[in-house]
Amino acid sequence: MTRTIQLLIYIFVFGFLAGCAESPGEPPPGDDTNLDTGSPADEAPPWTAQEVEAFVREAFQFGFPSYPTLFDHHQTALLNSEEGCPNVSQMVQDEENWSTVWNASDCTTSSGWFFNGIANLEASYDTYTGVRFEQFISNFTITDSDGQSWTSGGLGEVTQYNEEHWSSEMGIAGTQHYENSGDWLQSVHSLVMNVDAYRDDAGLHVTLTGGLLMESFSVDFHDLQFEPACINTPSGIIGIRGPDGNWFDLVFDGDCSECAEVSWRGQDVGTACLESSTWVEDLAQSMGDPE
Repeated sequence: MTRTIQLLIYIFVFGFLAGCAESPGEPPPGDDTNLDTGSPADEAPPWTAQEVEAFVREAFQFGFPSYPTLFDHHQTALLNSEEGCPNVSQMVQDEENWSTVWNASDCTTSSGWFFNGIANLEASYDTYTGVRFEQFISNFTITDSDGQSWTSGGLGEVTQYNEEHWSSEMGIAGTQHYENSGDWLQSVHSLVMNVDAYRDDAGLHVTLTGGLLMESFSVDFHDLQFEPACINTPSGIIGIRGPDGNWFDLVFDGDCSECAEVSWRGQDVGTACLESSTWVEDLAQSMGDPE
């Protein structure tokens, strides 16, 4: 099965589970827009712009999802394994080409780590093309010695290209949630996310698509573009769907501002802002950006 097909499968599954939500800015499924229920202009938005901003800040409080976080947590877990818990098989050609596979059925180590499920990590490097590839496939629950549980079921991968200019692609899809991890795995429950990044003579360019499912709300990215002139502020739309099912759109016009106009069903609601940070540059660095 190719990586593209795998990712599409996870996107379909996530879309089925989380896709009961209507598209941003549209009426909920089943609403008959021909009924005289009042125009959007007659209805007051259920949230203020400040409440929408609070959802955005909560979504990014631990930074942005990245593949290395999955890898690092997994390596920490395996450092706390013991013979037979889990059953680990490793194949190492060199530091650039290797694979690790494990499986376990409800086993607990003497240090208190619990393993159940399967996982496969692999890395490869093509010396002819200069392409480096890493992949993480999972279906497991791991509980650490502090009793914090990591539920992981899905696919993560990153590909780096070394051509005239550096470029990289990263995709993460499926269920990923680690209680009190102190990073994005703590706030995210499921996601489908694709990041394309490259660096040319003008600087760093990043495109972000997909969405995140948090505990009580979700976030949708509409082809967010980050360009060298203002690399940590986007152009495009971020959709926020709250616990009551309402979608709000944050529209960034690419003027290098961290603030966006908030709309609800065509109504202007106000302004919401991202926190100032180097989050896009940090994301590109996690994908192998050499700068």
